[in-house]
Amino acid sequence: MTIGVETGGYMRMGGAANGIFTVSLDFELYWGMSDICELDDGYQATLRRTRHDVIPRLLALFEDYGVHATWATVGFLLFESGDDLRAAGPARLPTYDDANLSNHDRLADVGADEADDPYRLAPSLVEAIRAVPGQELGSHSFSHYYCLEPGPADDAFLADLTAWRNAADERGIDSGSICFGRNQYGPRDLDHCTEAGFDAYRGNEPFWCYTPRAGADDGLPRKLARRADTYAPLFPHHCPTLDDVAATAPRNVASSRFLRMVDRRLRFLEPLKRRRVATGMAHAARTGGIYHLWWHPQDLAVDTDDNFALVTSALDAFARCRDEYGMASLNMGEIAERADRAAEAPA
Repeated sequence: MTIGVETGGYMRMGGAANGIFTVSLDFELYWGMSDICELDDGYQATLRRTRHDVIPRLLALFEDYGVHATWATVGFLLFESGDDLRAAGPARLPTYDDANLSNHDRLADVGADEADDPYRLAPSLVEAIRAVPGQELGSHSFSHYYCLEPGPADDAFLADLTAWRNAADERGIDSGSICFGRNQYGPRDLDHCTEAGFDAYRGNEPFWCYTPRAGADDGLPRKLARRADTYAPLFPHHCPTLDDVAATAPRNVASSRFLRMVDRRLRFLEPLKRRRVATGMAHAARTGGIYHLWWHPQDLAVDTDDNFALVTSALDAFARCRDEYGMASLNMGEIAERADRAAEAPA
């Protein structure tokens, strides 16, 4: 039973009494960029750094700081071989109007195994993530599915989620958390998540430039506003409470901020970015809110030391809030479990 305690003029729920910090990572390797860039020598080098440097360093940092994170993983990465992947397709494939969006059309290029194709298969990385305490292996859909792009039949996303669930079950992965490809989702997609057994998702911030849109509708004003909000308080801190999460089904463990990596052209603004994260974290800790930070592991594969300094500054901000306010770190699944208990508690 979860018991509410009145503290400082607001109701804190037991377990979220001093705020929660969570991290989600969109773990996709090449599958998240296949419609944007070629797998040329340069991007292969980026992905090799992601595998051999970035992910091990992130896991070590999370373990050192006691950070619980959800690794939202494209299902294609789970497979040991290209043949196994090609044999595990969903019952219905997405038929995007823009055929370049479909990763299913690229399966013929997948190599024999992970050693042969470390850019599109990653079972060893999946196991390394699962071995670290507090790390949740969540879903980023089976194929890096785009829910709002025109073309696919209504049940294609459900078929994609079912394929992810089947692949996870075969590997003993029990997770109910999902982060959507390109942050695209609508009400029907949330219904499909529930049907497929997902009970937590990363929703977008509730401000006009963050609302889910298809790629063609995500225009320059929205992109500029999001970038400006990285450095300056264009919008308030978004730190929903456990009660807010408990009021949604599936549980919306909504984003607070995308951790945008170092931009060499705007390096002089980096202190503002770090302050934006630190003040948001402190706000969540003081008000019993949830601070949800997310990024892609491969974002750190360029200017790696500078970007790890940025990530470390965010984890230092969490450590200060933990020490001063008792802030906890939970992954998305753990937050959903606490929200379930809060929802069941008597009023």
